[in-house]
Amino acid sequence: MNFLAQTAPTGLTDVLLIPGLCFILGLGLWYGGIHFENRTEKSWLKWLAFVPLIIGVVIGLQMTMQAGDYTYQRLLGSKKLVYGHYLALALPLGALITVICWHFYLKKGQSYDRF
Repeated sequence: MNFLAQTAPTGLTDVLLIPGLCFILGLGLWYGGIHFENRTEKSWLKWLAFVPLIIGVVIGLQMTMQAGDYTYQRLLGSKKLVYGHYLALALPLGALITVICWHFYLKKGQSYDRF
């Protein structure tokens, strides 16, 4: 009996649950940190957003590497699940890039008081 064997995901929820939660949590922490900075002083709260986003990228990267395997693709059964594996990487990675660009935009314009 092999306890390390994994079954193929049956729906998009199986694939996108953890990366999606990391995406929402990361953007929520970033946005909350910016609002907290506007009301008080500089805070480390917005930088805490990188932790779930990096975790989401790592998990999404593993899922994307699995989806690249032809044998694993045959187990999935539908193209929607294969695309869901790629979206599991694109969501947190896109949010990570957005957060970094957003920081440089706000820093360049010193426009923290716009929010």
